[in-house]
Amino acid sequence: MATQDTCTAYDGHGVGHELQGSDLEMPGLWESGEARLFYYLPKFALAAIVVSSVSKLVAYDVAMNLYRVKKADFTMWMTAMIGTLCVGPRLGISLAALLSLLIVIYESIHPPIQVLWRVEGSNSYRNILQAPEGAFMDGIFIARIGGSLYFANVAYVEDSLLTLISDMREISEVRYLVLDFTPVVTADYSAMEVLHSVIHDFRSQGIDVAFSCVGERLERSLQKFGLLDYLGEEWLFHSVHEAVMHCVCAGGDPIGLATLQQEQEEALRELEHAQRRCRQLQICDRGGIHRFTAG
Repeated sequence: MATQDTCTAYDGHGVGHELQGSDLEMPGLWESGEARLFYYLPKFALAAIVVSSVSKLVAYDVAMNLYRVKKADFTMWMTAMIGTLCVGPRLGISLAALLSLLIVIYESIHPPIQVLWRVEGSNSYRNILQAPEGAFMDGIFIARIGGSLYFANVAYVEDSLLTLISDMREISEVRYLVLDFTPVVTADYSAMEVLHSVIHDFRSQGIDVAFSCVGERLERSLQKFGLLDYLGEEWLFHSVHEAVMHCVCAGGDPIGLATLQQEQEEALRELEHAQRRCRQLQICDRGGIHRFTAG
């Protein structure tokens, strides 16, 4: 009479359930002696085997690169890993995706507001944190808005500008505010209303506002809203340097005018030198071609 292989499995309550050969996933393994070896192994040994196998699935080099490059991405990576280990892959990845969405929302409603100053010896204006060798123009405050404007972030931008102007006034007088709109692609109706309010509030404080580097799409929206008419075409410029020159000329600052005139003369001298050098190279090139042809 044939006998049927059986195996007893225990659930979380210690209740034994008898499994017959047809219920076993791998009956061949249970028939061999390997199953008995794993059965009598201590739990810590089995845990060490599992940890050793799973550790190869964790990309430590990727985690270290994320931590070094950007802490927010590292946080999402850790959230996905810990969530997958604790609550399963579906919920773990869902938590990481939710955290990523929250970070994107936070960054969009808190666009960076960069304070610019003029790099010495040039007509470039850069972030004061990136260009330590720079200087503020007398009476002119320059700020760059770091993202598109809409109802969720425009209040933050307005408060940031008011705070920066207030802090700058403790150092020196501010008569002009130049806003760099290079990163701003578009603005909604609420944002344009706030910009109108910003222009009005600063003008009431004796500060003229100038717009620079306004893109075509944004300029079209501002024109339809009527904000450019309120601002005035004389306060809309293609570059920050043009806006600064207009403010210096409008303010009648003798030091600023002398500095700009000196820079213009130096630029003209450099241009003449470059043109003269180009003519010399062209003459040498023609002479070399003639000699080569004659040879």
